[in-house]
Amino acid sequence: MSLSSTKPHPYGAIPSPRQLQWQSTELMSIVHFSLSTFADKEWGYGEDPASLFNPSALDAGQWVRVAKDAGIQGMILVCKHHDGFCLWPTKTTEYCVRNSPWKEGQGDVVAEVSAACREYGLKFGVYLSPWDRNHAQYGRPEYVAVYHQQLTELLTQYGPLYEVWFDGANGGDGYYGGTNERRSIDSESYYQWDQIKALVRKHQPEACMFGLEDIRYVGNESGVAGETCWATQTFIGHPSAQQSESPSTLGDRHGEWMPAECDFPLRKGWFFHANDWIRQPEKLFDIYCTSVGRGGAMNIGLAPDTRGLLHDDDIVALQGWKALMDQTFGVDLLQSNVTGVSANNVRAGDSQYAASCVLDGEAGTYWACDDDLPHPELVFELDTPITFNLLSIGEFLPLGQRVDAFSVDIWTEGQWQEVGTATSIGNRRLLILKNAQAQKFRIRFTDCAACPAIRAVALYRAPIGLILRGQLSIVRNREGRVTIRSSNSGLTVRYTLDGSEPNRSSLLYTGPFPFTQSGTIKAFGYIENVEGAQIASVSSTFGMDRRGWSVVDVSLDSPFTNDGIAGVEKLLDDDPETYWHTYHADKKKSAPPHDVTLDMGQAVPVKAFTFQPHLTTGIPCAIPDKYEFHLSLDGESWTLAAEGEFGNIKANPEMQLVPLMQPVVARYLRFVALHVIDEGNYVIVAGLGVVEA
Repeated sequence: MSLSSTKPHPYGAIPSPRQLQWQSTELMSIVHFSLSTFADKEWGYGEDPASLFNPSALDAGQWVRVAKDAGIQGMILVCKHHDGFCLWPTKTTEYCVRNSPWKEGQGDVVAEVSAACREYGLKFGVYLSPWDRNHAQYGRPEYVAVYHQQLTELLTQYGPLYEVWFDGANGGDGYYGGTNERRSIDSESYYQWDQIKALVRKHQPEACMFGLEDIRYVGNESGVAGETCWATQTFIGHPSAQQSESPSTLGDRHGEWMPAECDFPLRKGWFFHANDWIRQPEKLFDIYCTSVGRGGAMNIGLAPDTRGLLHDDDIVALQGWKALMDQTFGVDLLQSNVTGVSANNVRAGDSQYAASCVLDGEAGTYWACDDDLPHPELVFELDTPITFNLLSIGEFLPLGQRVDAFSVDIWTEGQWQEVGTATSIGNRRLLILKNAQAQKFRIRFTDCAACPAIRAVALYRAPIGLILRGQLSIVRNREGRVTIRSSNSGLTVRYTLDGSEPNRSSLLYTGPFPFTQSGTIKAFGYIENVEGAQIASVSSTFGMDRRGWSVVDVSLDSPFTNDGIAGVEKLLDDDPETYWHTYHADKKKSAPPHDVTLDMGQAVPVKAFTFQPHLTTGIPCAIPDKYEFHLSLDGESWTLAAEGEFGNIKANPEMQLVPLMQPVVARYLRFVALHVIDEGNYVIVAGLGVVEA
């Protein structure tokens, strides 16, 4: 029987050749380095002078070497962020490196990064923000031609690109040639996306487009794809619409081929800030399992410092992650211990589809069974009982995603015992199993849209601490008592009160404890007498004790509350699940600006404000992104202490710290929400506080 007569028909959407190449990349990085690095901002307004850009020791080779040593295969450079500053000497604007003191205006960051990627064997890609908060013509037809020309320069001057990155942040407050005003655009039609796609296809036909028709935003900036994550998505049409779609974490079973890219910053923010926390190796490993391990790609945000170098702390975190990856995936226990693999059916009896194909390491071979087989399964025999806790499995993507659910069993005490189950597979699925010892195991395909086409299966043993999955959280109630919550009852928890890293000699957590001052608590957990069984530390920063605080005035405290979780007094309870909001049937009343005035009970030296956003049903909504903080000693005479923007808070809705240049002694605090994300018509805030000097 010929191969052509037995070959399975593709199911649903299938990837293009360029998408297949992108999918094989798996690990990539996106680099943010621009004026915001030197201005210590996340999102610049476009008002910072080009002269501010002056790295003392920029070394793109260092960025690439560090990334490659960590296992990263592709690098995307943010060539222009929302502030409009271009990292190459573009012909389209004077707001670029040509007018900076770096290399006396003769430098080109894009050229240096692209050359370094070629030298060290990394794929190179570019990001070009559609939004430009500096350009005088933004919002008008003239700017669209400028944007297209900038894109053309990047597409034609820096060699082959594997990815061109677009996002949906556009329209809003900006400098705009000195006007300092708000400009709104129709993001679906303004940029002329069809022409943009045509430019990419003309000049870089092998490049995938993030946010347009090749790759989708996963729906968050935490690097986490859905437990079920299809490589297909209903095509939305343009980056702004896609950016707002929370179902991106899941995809659409019957959509077009558009796999998820899971991007997140290594630090708290995308640009370098000296005091940011850094994701530690164990967390990076966890993100790998929830991104690559759910069929997507993992994109780590790297942020060089003002020298133009990746900081030593970032390098240490990446090196630690690589060590964990090597420790886990360095040896495939299946390859080194397997004595046989069989299937309960091979398609048409054709050896082209034998069960052994899942172990041959060839990208173009796969096991398949006959159509409509009710219970397809693979059985693996090992030469000796081995301990394992992590299964890797991948489908043959040119035939589409075909498996909807599968389970893993081990043979123990004369019977099969289930040790894991999952749904979608795609390019690669990592399934964490119960720490099992067995000499035989099987994979049952319990729900399939078409006969399985399985390309690869592997078996690993991760350090037990990496698969505990027990997450800690630190919360403080209105009375100033701190609780450290754990989802794993077997963990011993240790903590510190001064922001230092905890260890096994630190304070033992036995129950809630008082913590009424400002400061950072860090905690980690481990299993006693089990080597390596520990999880990375977590931390929470708290402002001063607010038991003596009270609400003096509020512009609107909505009457729509439920279950005691809403009300202006909830701003003071340290619970991120409770909140103050201004939702009202009368949208003229509920829309910002809105303000609240708080009495701190006594005069204190304020050195920073804390702001806790709230997630409504897990989706960023009505969170203030433009703000003012005012302070007063007597409640009558007020000083504007801080104003600005919570850059990128929609995608990264975490606790915000707003530091002051110098402490201000005050008793009264007023917070003003000037604007909220997504042009929302009400305000919602989970918490407000201050850090004492």
